[in-house]
Amino acid sequence: MHEVLQDVGALSTPERVALVVLLKRLVTADDQVSREEAIALSQVAQRVGPEAFRAADSVTLSDQASVLGFLKSVDRQMARDIIYDVLLEAAKADDIQAEETALLDLVATSWNVVTTESHSDGS
Repeated sequence: MHEVLQDVGALSTPERVALVVLLKRLVTADDQVSREEAIALSQVAQRVGPEAFRAADSVTLSDQASVLGFLKSVDRQMARDIIYDVLLEAAKADDIQAEETALLDLVATSWNVVTTESHSDGS
């Protein structure tokens, strides 16, 4: 996780907020936050700063349509790649669940992120 967090500094404030919003959605996707996921969330919070972390609390994504609309708010491909990499590393902190895979797939497809490894839950 440490390596991908180094790139977070290249994100703008709105992109940092997007990272936190998506990461919170990812770690709560299976209705459980593992210790490893909590650590990843804490590391990201430290890296993005308190303002971006608090700003993410005001974003509500109630369904897939709202997630898709939100994903359009990040338009720089470099930022999309960084955010996706952080999400993938956080998901890999413990066993990747089907709900997490669904979000990762949605993000990768919507953002045209080229993935080099499988993140299947094995089922």
